[in-house]
Amino acid sequence: SLNNFKNKIEESKIWTKGYGFLVSPRGNYMTYPMRQFELNRNIYTVFGDKRVVRDSSLVSKFMKGESGPMIVYPPALGYKKAWTMPTRIHENGWLFVFNVPFSELYHDIYSMLVTMTIAILLVVIAIFFLVFSISRKVMAPLTRISKELHYFSIEFLDQKPDSQNETVALQKSLERLRERYEKHRQYEEEITRRGSRILSDLKLASEIQQSIIPPTGNYFVPNSGISVHTVFKPARYVSGDLYDFFMIDDKRLLITMGDVSGGGIPAALFIGVAHTYIRSNALFDTAKDIVSQINKQLCKNNSNQFFLTLFLGILDIGKGTLNFCNAGHSPTILFAGNGHLRELNDQHGLPLGLYPEKEYNDSVIPVHSGECMILY
Repeated sequence: SLNNFKNKIEESKIWTKGYGFLVSPRGNYMTYPMRQFELNRNIYTVFGDKRVVRDSSLVSKFMKGESGPMIVYPPALGYKKAWTMPTRIHENGWLFVFNVPFSELYHDIYSMLVTMTIAILLVVIAIFFLVFSISRKVMAPLTRISKELHYFSIEFLDQKPDSQNETVALQKSLERLRERYEKHRQYEEEITRRGSRILSDLKLASEIQQSIIPPTGNYFVPNSGISVHTVFKPARYVSGDLYDFFMIDDKRLLITMGDVSGGGIPAALFIGVAHTYIRSNALFDTAKDIVSQINKQLCKNNSNQFFLTLFLGILDIGKGTLNFCNAGHSPTILFAGNGHLRELNDQHGLPLGLYPEKEYNDSVIPVHSGECMILY
Protein backbone atom coordinates (compact mmCIF):
# COMPACT_ATOMS: atom_id res chain seq x y z
CA SER A 1 0.00 0.00 0.00
CA LEU A 2 2.81 2.39 0.88
CA ASN A 3 4.48 1.60 -2.42
CA ASN A 4 1.25 2.50 -4.19
CA PHE A 5 1.09 5.77 -2.22
CA LYS A 6 4.70 6.47 -3.08
CA ASN A 7 4.15 5.79 -6.78
CA LYS A 8 1.05 7.98 -6.89
CA ILE A 9 2.85 10.82 -5.10
CA GLU A 10 5.91 10.56 -7.36
CA GLU A 11 3.62 10.70 -10.39
CA SER A 12 2.33 14.10 -9.16
CA LYS A 13 4.26 16.91 -10.78
CA ILE A 14 5.46 19.57 -8.28
CA TRP A 15 7.60 21.93 -10.39
CA THR A 16 10.70 20.20 -11.71
CA LYS A 17 12.57 19.22 -8.55
CA GLY A 18 9.73 19.57 -6.04
CA TYR A 19 8.39 16.47 -4.31
CA GLY A 20 5.74 15.28 -1.83
CA PHE A 21 5.75 12.68 0.93
CA LEU A 22 3.58 11.20 3.74
CA VAL A 23 4.25 11.43 7.50
CA SER A 24 2.43 9.42 10.19
CA PRO A 25 0.86 11.14 13.21
CA ARG A 26 3.95 10.20 15.24
CA GLY A 27 6.27 11.85 12.77
CA ASN A 28 7.54 8.74 10.93
CA TYR A 29 8.24 9.07 7.21
CA MET A 30 5.83 6.72 5.43
CA THR A 31 7.05 7.69 1.97
CA TYR A 32 10.05 9.80 0.93
CA PRO A 33 12.23 10.25 -2.15
CA MET A 34 15.18 8.78 -0.19
CA ARG A 35 14.53 5.05 0.55
CA GLN A 36 16.52 5.10 3.83
CA PHE A 37 14.00 7.58 5.30
CA GLU A 38 10.93 5.40 4.74
CA LEU A 39 9.78 3.79 8.04
CA ASN A 40 13.22 4.49 9.51
CA ARG A 41 13.42 8.23 10.12
CA ASN A 42 11.28 10.59 12.17
CA ILE A 43 10.55 14.21 11.21
CA TYR A 44 11.46 15.33 14.73
CA THR A 45 14.94 13.97 14.15
CA VAL A 46 15.26 15.88 10.88
CA PHE A 47 14.12 19.07 12.58
CA GLY A 48 16.81 18.44 15.15
CA ASP A 49 19.50 18.18 12.50
CA LYS A 50 22.39 20.51 13.15
CA ARG A 51 21.82 22.16 9.77
CA VAL A 52 18.39 23.44 10.84
CA VAL A 53 17.61 25.62 13.85
CA ARG A 54 15.00 23.71 15.82
CA ASP A 55 11.86 25.43 17.09
CA SER A 56 9.70 22.99 19.06
CA SER A 57 6.56 25.17 18.92
CA LEU A 58 6.88 25.46 15.13
CA VAL A 59 7.39 21.70 14.79
CA SER A 60 4.30 21.06 16.96
CA LYS A 61 2.17 23.29 14.73
CA PHE A 62 3.68 21.66 11.66
CA MET A 63 2.71 18.19 12.87
CA LYS A 64 -0.83 19.32 13.51
CA GLY A 65 -1.05 20.78 10.01
CA GLU A 66 -1.73 24.20 11.50
CA SER A 67 1.41 26.03 10.36
CA GLY A 68 1.65 27.92 7.18
CA PRO A 69 4.46 27.63 4.62
CA MET A 70 7.93 27.16 6.17
CA ILE A 71 11.49 27.47 4.98
CA VAL A 72 13.48 24.24 5.29
CA TYR A 73 16.69 22.67 4.04
CA PRO A 74 15.63 19.07 3.16
CA PRO A 75 18.22 16.28 2.64
CA ALA A 76 16.43 15.19 -0.56
CA LEU A 77 17.42 18.54 -2.11
CA GLY A 78 20.96 18.43 -0.81
CA TYR A 79 20.06 20.77 2.05
CA LYS A 80 19.28 23.59 -0.32
CA LYS A 81 16.77 26.24 0.69
CA ALA A 82 13.19 25.10 0.03
CA TRP A 83 9.61 26.01 0.74
CA THR A 84 7.47 23.38 2.52
CA MET A 85 3.74 23.17 3.20
CA PRO A 86 1.93 20.50 5.33
CA THR A 87 -1.65 19.38 4.74
CA ARG A 88 -3.42 17.17 7.31
CA ILE A 89 -5.43 14.14 6.17
CA HIS A 90 -8.35 14.04 8.61
CA GLU A 91 -9.33 10.41 8.04
CA ASN A 92 -6.12 8.99 9.57
CA GLY A 93 -4.24 12.05 10.91
CA TRP A 94 -1.40 11.66 8.40
CA LEU A 95 0.40 14.69 6.90
CA PHE A 96 0.91 15.20 3.22
CA VAL A 97 3.91 17.49 2.84
CA PHE A 98 5.33 18.94 -0.36
CA ASN A 99 8.61 20.79 -0.82
CA VAL A 100 9.58 23.20 -3.60
CA PRO A 101 13.14 24.53 -3.96
CA PHE A 102 13.44 28.32 -3.84
CA SER A 103 15.43 28.30 -7.06
CA GLU A 104 12.35 27.01 -8.89
CA LEU A 105 9.74 28.90 -6.88
CA TYR A 106 11.28 32.29 -7.67
CA HIS A 107 12.78 31.38 -11.03
CA ASP A 108 10.43 33.67 -13.01
CA ILE A 109 10.90 36.52 -10.54
CA TYR A 110 14.67 36.12 -10.66
CA SER A 111 14.52 36.04 -14.46
CA MET A 112 12.42 39.19 -14.50
CA LEU A 113 14.79 40.91 -12.05
CA VAL A 114 17.76 39.96 -14.18
CA THR A 115 15.98 41.23 -17.29
CA MET A 116 15.05 44.48 -15.57
CA THR A 117 18.60 44.88 -14.26
CA ILE A 118 20.02 44.39 -17.74
CA ALA A 119 17.45 46.78 -19.24
CA ILE A 120 18.19 49.45 -16.61
CA LEU A 121 21.90 48.98 -17.19
CA LEU A 122 21.41 49.40 -20.93
CA VAL A 123 19.28 52.54 -20.34
CA VAL A 124 21.94 53.98 -18.04
CA ILE A 125 24.63 53.28 -20.63
CA ALA A 126 22.47 54.85 -23.37
CA ILE A 127 21.80 57.92 -21.20
CA PHE A 128 25.51 58.21 -20.48
CA PHE A 129 26.39 58.16 -24.18
CA LEU A 130 23.50 60.53 -24.94
CA VAL A 131 24.67 63.03 -22.32
CA PHE A 132 28.22 62.67 -23.55
CA SER A 133 27.09 63.30 -27.15
CA ILE A 134 24.95 66.29 -26.14
CA SER A 135 27.77 67.75 -24.06
CA ARG A 136 30.01 67.55 -27.10
CA LYS A 137 27.46 69.09 -29.45
CA VAL A 138 26.01 71.73 -27.13
CA MET A 139 29.03 74.00 -27.47
CA ALA A 140 28.62 74.36 -31.23
CA PRO A 141 25.05 75.81 -31.06
CA LEU A 142 26.07 77.91 -28.05
CA THR A 143 28.93 79.39 -30.05
CA ARG A 144 26.61 80.06 -33.00
CA ILE A 145 23.98 81.66 -30.74
CA SER A 146 26.65 83.77 -29.08
CA LYS A 147 27.83 85.09 -32.45
CA GLU A 148 24.31 85.73 -33.72
CA LEU A 149 23.38 87.59 -30.53
CA HIS A 150 26.63 89.57 -30.74
CA TYR A 151 25.94 90.77 -34.30
CA PHE A 152 22.33 91.48 -33.38
CA SER A 153 23.35 93.68 -30.44
CA ILE A 154 26.16 95.72 -32.07
CA GLU A 155 25.79 98.82 -34.23
CA PHE A 156 28.59 98.06 -36.71
CA LEU A 157 28.98 94.65 -38.34
CA ASP A 158 32.79 94.83 -38.38
CA GLN A 159 32.93 94.93 -34.57
CA LYS A 160 34.37 91.61 -33.40
CA PRO A 161 33.40 89.86 -30.15
CA ASP A 162 35.33 91.09 -27.12
CA SER A 163 35.93 87.57 -25.81
CA GLN A 164 36.20 84.05 -27.19
CA ASN A 165 34.43 82.73 -24.10
CA GLU A 166 30.83 82.06 -25.18
CA THR A 167 29.39 82.81 -21.74
CA VAL A 168 31.21 86.13 -21.44
CA ALA A 169 30.27 87.06 -25.02
CA LEU A 170 26.61 86.26 -24.28
CA GLN A 171 26.68 88.37 -21.13
CA LYS A 172 28.11 91.39 -22.96
CA SER A 173 25.63 91.01 -25.82
CA LEU A 174 22.75 90.91 -23.32
CA GLU A 175 24.09 94.03 -21.63
CA ARG A 176 24.16 95.86 -24.97
CA LEU A 177 20.61 94.69 -25.68
CA ARG A 178 19.52 95.90 -22.25
CA GLU A 179 20.99 99.34 -23.00
CA ARG A 180 19.24 99.46 -26.39
CA TYR A 181 15.99 98.37 -24.77
CA GLU A 182 16.26 101.13 -22.18
CA LYS A 183 16.81 103.73 -24.92
CA HIS A 184 13.86 102.33 -26.86
CA ARG A 185 11.69 102.41 -23.74
CA GLN A 186 12.55 106.06 -23.12
CA TYR A 187 11.80 106.81 -26.77
CA GLU A 188 8.43 105.04 -26.48
CA GLU A 189 7.60 107.05 -23.37
CA GLU A 190 8.40 110.27 -25.23
CA ILE A 191 6.24 109.15 -28.16
CA THR A 192 3.43 108.33 -25.71
CA ARG A 193 3.68 111.78 -24.15
CA ARG A 194 3.59 113.39 -27.58
CA GLY A 195 0.71 111.14 -28.58
CA SER A 196 -1.21 112.21 -25.48
CA ARG A 197 -0.74 115.86 -26.41
CA ILE A 198 -1.81 115.16 -30.00
CA LEU A 199 -4.83 113.18 -28.74
CA SER A 200 -5.78 116.08 -26.50
CA ASP A 201 -5.49 118.47 -29.47
CA LEU A 202 -7.62 116.11 -31.60
CA LYS A 203 -10.34 115.97 -28.95
CA LEU A 204 -10.32 119.77 -28.79
CA ALA A 205 -10.46 119.97 -32.60
CA SER A 206 -13.41 117.53 -32.55
CA GLU A 207 -15.24 119.71 -30.04
CA ILE A 208 -14.58 122.80 -32.17
CA GLN A 209 -15.79 121.05 -35.35
CA GLN A 210 -18.96 119.79 -33.68
CA SER A 211 -19.62 123.31 -32.39
CA ILE A 212 -19.60 124.53 -35.99
CA ILE A 213 -22.26 122.13 -37.26
CA PRO A 214 -25.59 121.35 -35.54
CA PRO A 215 -25.25 118.53 -32.95
CA THR A 216 -26.86 115.15 -33.56
CA GLY A 217 -30.50 115.30 -32.56
CA ASN A 218 -34.10 116.20 -33.47
CA TYR A 219 -35.09 119.74 -34.37
CA PHE A 220 -38.34 121.53 -35.15
CA VAL A 221 -38.21 124.66 -37.33
CA PRO A 222 -40.59 127.23 -35.73
CA ASN A 223 -43.65 128.29 -37.69
CA SER A 224 -42.80 125.99 -40.60
CA GLY A 225 -44.20 122.54 -39.84
CA ILE A 226 -40.75 121.12 -40.69
CA SER A 227 -38.79 118.73 -38.41
CA VAL A 228 -35.12 117.83 -38.89
CA HIS A 229 -33.24 114.78 -37.57
CA THR A 230 -29.40 114.74 -37.78
CA VAL A 231 -26.77 112.04 -37.16
CA PHE A 232 -23.02 112.79 -37.17
CA LYS A 233 -20.53 109.97 -36.45
CA PRO A 234 -17.02 110.72 -37.73
CA ALA A 235 -14.75 107.71 -38.32
CA ARG A 236 -12.01 109.51 -36.36
CA TYR A 237 -11.94 112.46 -34.00
CA VAL A 238 -12.36 115.00 -36.81
CA SER A 239 -13.60 114.53 -40.34
CA GLY A 240 -14.19 116.27 -43.63
CA ASP A 241 -17.99 116.04 -43.43
CA LEU A 242 -20.33 119.00 -43.35
CA TYR A 243 -24.05 119.60 -42.93
CA ASP A 244 -26.10 122.59 -41.86
CA PHE A 245 -29.62 124.02 -41.93
CA PHE A 246 -30.91 127.49 -40.99
CA MET A 247 -33.62 129.97 -41.96
CA ILE A 248 -32.50 132.57 -44.49
CA ASP A 249 -35.65 134.59 -43.81
CA ASP A 250 -39.18 133.95 -42.59
CA LYS A 251 -40.10 131.70 -45.53
CA ARG A 252 -36.89 130.10 -46.77
CA LEU A 253 -34.90 127.25 -45.14
CA LEU A 254 -31.35 126.52 -46.39
CA ILE A 255 -30.18 122.89 -46.10
CA THR A 256 -26.76 121.66 -47.16
CA MET A 257 -24.64 118.48 -47.05
CA GLY A 258 -20.97 118.24 -48.11
CA ASP A 259 -17.83 116.11 -48.02
CA VAL A 260 -14.20 117.28 -48.35
CA SER A 261 -11.56 115.15 -50.06
CA GLY A 262 -9.18 113.45 -47.60
CA GLY A 263 -9.68 113.45 -43.86
CA GLY A 264 -8.21 114.41 -40.53
CA ILE A 265 -7.40 117.88 -39.27
CA PRO A 266 -6.65 119.47 -42.73
CA ALA A 267 -10.05 118.40 -44.05
CA ALA A 268 -11.73 119.63 -40.85
CA LEU A 269 -10.08 123.04 -41.24
CA PHE A 270 -11.24 123.22 -44.85
CA ILE A 271 -14.76 122.32 -43.65
CA GLY A 272 -14.64 125.20 -41.18
CA VAL A 273 -13.75 127.62 -43.98
CA ALA A 274 -16.50 126.23 -46.27
CA HIS A 275 -19.07 126.51 -43.47
CA THR A 276 -18.21 130.18 -43.04
CA TYR A 277 -18.59 130.83 -46.78
CA ILE A 278 -21.97 129.05 -46.86
CA ARG A 279 -23.30 131.24 -44.05
CA SER A 280 -21.87 134.45 -45.52
CA ASN A 281 -23.33 133.83 -49.02
CA ALA A 282 -26.76 132.57 -47.93
CA LEU A 283 -28.54 135.84 -48.92
CA PHE A 284 -28.16 135.20 -52.67
CA ASP A 285 -31.44 134.46 -54.37
CA THR A 286 -30.75 131.01 -55.87
CA ALA A 287 -28.89 127.90 -54.94
CA LYS A 288 -26.61 128.13 -57.99
CA ASP A 289 -25.56 131.70 -57.10
CA ILE A 290 -24.67 130.66 -53.55
CA VAL A 291 -22.68 127.64 -54.77
CA SER A 292 -20.85 129.73 -57.40
CA GLN A 293 -19.76 132.28 -54.80
CA ILE A 294 -18.62 129.54 -52.41
CA ASN A 295 -16.60 127.92 -55.21
CA LYS A 296 -14.76 131.15 -56.08
CA GLN A 297 -13.85 131.78 -52.46
CA LEU A 298 -12.66 128.18 -51.84
CA CYS A 299 -10.40 128.32 -54.92
CA LYS A 300 -8.40 131.16 -53.38
CA ASN A 301 -5.24 130.00 -51.54
CA ASN A 302 -6.17 126.33 -52.06
CA SER A 303 -2.59 125.18 -52.70
CA ASN A 304 -3.31 121.69 -51.39
CA GLN A 305 -6.07 121.21 -53.99
CA PHE A 306 -8.79 120.24 -51.52
CA PHE A 307 -12.23 119.99 -53.07
CA LEU A 308 -15.74 119.86 -51.63
CA THR A 309 -18.73 117.93 -52.94
CA LEU A 310 -21.86 119.84 -51.93
CA PHE A 311 -25.62 119.57 -52.06
CA LEU A 312 -27.31 122.90 -51.26
CA GLY A 313 -31.04 123.43 -51.32
CA ILE A 314 -33.40 126.33 -50.52
CA LEU A 315 -36.81 125.17 -49.33
CA ASP A 316 -39.46 127.86 -49.87
CA ILE A 317 -42.11 127.09 -47.29
CA GLY A 318 -44.64 129.54 -48.73
CA LYS A 319 -44.40 128.28 -52.34
CA GLY A 320 -43.77 124.63 -51.46
CA THR A 321 -40.73 124.37 -53.76
CA LEU A 322 -37.12 123.22 -53.41
CA ASN A 323 -34.42 125.04 -55.36
CA PHE A 324 -31.26 122.90 -55.20
CA CYS A 325 -27.76 122.66 -56.68
CA ASN A 326 -25.72 119.44 -56.56
CA ALA A 327 -21.96 119.94 -57.06
CA GLY A 328 -20.64 116.38 -57.39
CA HIS A 329 -22.38 115.07 -54.25
CA SER A 330 -24.49 111.93 -53.74
CA PRO A 331 -28.14 112.18 -54.84
CA THR A 332 -30.71 113.32 -52.28
CA ILE A 333 -33.64 110.94 -51.69
CA LEU A 334 -37.22 112.23 -51.51
CA PHE A 335 -39.95 110.02 -49.98
CA ALA A 336 -43.51 110.93 -50.88
CA GLY A 337 -46.36 110.54 -48.41
CA ASN A 338 -47.61 107.45 -50.30
CA GLY A 339 -44.25 105.69 -49.91
CA HIS A 340 -43.01 106.54 -53.42
CA LEU A 341 -39.23 107.07 -53.57
CA ARG A 342 -37.53 109.63 -55.80
CA GLU A 343 -33.84 110.35 -56.26
CA LEU A 344 -32.80 113.94 -56.93
CA ASN A 345 -29.86 112.82 -59.05
CA ASP A 346 -29.47 115.99 -61.15
CA GLN A 347 -25.79 117.02 -61.27
CA HIS A 348 -25.13 120.75 -61.69
CA GLY A 349 -21.35 120.94 -61.78
CA LEU A 350 -18.01 119.74 -60.47
CA PRO A 351 -17.00 119.72 -56.78
CA LEU A 352 -16.05 123.12 -55.35
CA GLY A 353 -12.52 124.46 -54.92
CA LEU A 354 -11.01 123.36 -58.24
CA TYR A 355 -11.99 125.86 -60.96
CA PRO A 356 -12.86 129.44 -59.85
CA GLU A 357 -14.62 130.42 -63.09
CA LYS A 358 -16.81 127.34 -63.20
CA GLU A 359 -20.54 128.11 -63.56
CA TYR A 360 -23.23 126.06 -61.82
CA ASN A 361 -26.87 125.28 -62.62
CA ASP A 362 -29.76 124.41 -60.31
CA SER A 363 -33.19 122.77 -60.34
CA VAL A 364 -36.59 123.57 -58.83
CA ILE A 365 -39.08 120.86 -57.79
CA PRO A 366 -42.34 120.97 -55.81
CA VAL A 367 -42.32 119.60 -52.25
CA HIS A 368 -45.59 118.53 -50.61
CA SER A 369 -46.70 118.13 -47.02
CA GLY A 370 -45.79 114.74 -45.51
CA GLU A 371 -42.73 114.17 -47.73
CA CYS A 372 -39.37 113.22 -46.25
CA MET A 373 -35.97 114.30 -47.62
CA ILE A 374 -32.79 112.32 -46.88
CA LEU A 375 -29.32 113.84 -47.39
CA TYR A 376 -26.13 111.84 -46.71
